[in-house]
Amino acid sequence: AAPLQKARKRAAAAYLILDVALPLLLSALLGVLFKSVLLGLGAILPLYEVTRSFLLYFFARHVPLQYLPALELKDGIPAEGMTLVVIALLAADQKQAEKHVALLEEYYLANRTAGDNVLYGVLADLPDSKTPESEMDAAILGAAKAKVDELNARYGVRFAVVYRNRRLNERDGIYMAYERKRGAIASLAAFVSDDDDADNLPIVYGIEEERLRGVRYLVALDADTAPAPDSVRSMAGAMLHPLNRAVVAEDGSCVIDGYGIFQPRIALDLIAANATLFSRIFAGQGGTDPYFSASGDIYQNLFGDSIFIGKGMIDLRTMHRVLKGKIADNRVLSHDLLEGSFLRTGYLTDTALTDGFPSSVRSFYKR
Repeated sequence: AAPLQKARKRAAAAYLILDVALPLLLSALLGVLFKSVLLGLGAILPLYEVTRSFLLYFFARHVPLQYLPALELKDGIPAEGMTLVVIALLAADQKQAEKHVALLEEYYLANRTAGDNVLYGVLADLPDSKTPESEMDAAILGAAKAKVDELNARYGVRFAVVYRNRRLNERDGIYMAYERKRGAIASLAAFVSDDDDADNLPIVYGIEEERLRGVRYLVALDADTAPAPDSVRSMAGAMLHPLNRAVVAEDGSCVIDGYGIFQPRIALDLIAANATLFSRIFAGQGGTDPYFSASGDIYQNLFGDSIFIGKGMIDLRTMHRVLKGKIADNRVLSHDLLEGSFLRTGYLTDTALTDGFPSSVRSFYKR
């Protein structure tokens, strides 16, 4: 193990040096050849993109994959690893709310190996409004709750709707769910840590609040993301392994060892990847066949720490302990990178989530 660790450190140092030096050297060479300082300076960023792509390809080919240890959990996820699988959703209308609650049935059936210590829900926010309540609220929530009742009657009480009341955003002058997805997950993390924020309290329907307070891990999914079969148990097995347990700095500033987040490999949904000519050209190979699409992450392989893209498993109590009060309101749009940096992100090469892909140029840039 020691020689392998030394080899990884040397490779990581080489990557960092080359990542900085190559574009600077090539841009200087261009400037000298064409006798133009402006050309040399202007070429730095384009050359950085080119050299970075080359370095990522080269190091991905020559640095061994780092597989993180995980427990097998033959009997399912134990009570100490109680997990909530949620679709983070801005519920615009009744149809959308009902559609995404219905998806929870599919996710449950694909992950029955995880056992009874897994709950499924939608983490729903209502659309922005000029008033604290809108006339559409009752219809949207009613549709979601009716579908949850149906699923609980069919499979046992394990499905829920979790939502929040709007609050006034003074900067924008509207009533909205506080900090949207980031605020929804933060409120849930505070809730399970018994540190409730009265102004951002999650409202739970479908299961008892005390049962939800027992949740330790959250599998966060977007509206177009789905967990692959047996992926929930696989992620929990990695989270519960002693070598992966998050170790927080004494001052609570960040995770210094282990991982507070696990980022699975993202595979494109087969139907979405082949829906249009645009998606067939730009999406790449769809599907989840591990023999053809197994992959690693260069940052995990070199530095032992990956990048969080907002879809994966989060240790909620660790998240609340580390991030409470750290991210300013109305300042951060892409919060996933910050969360992954504070909590340390582990990349799960052998676990997959499937994701959609935009069907057109317009939807690609809108996304």
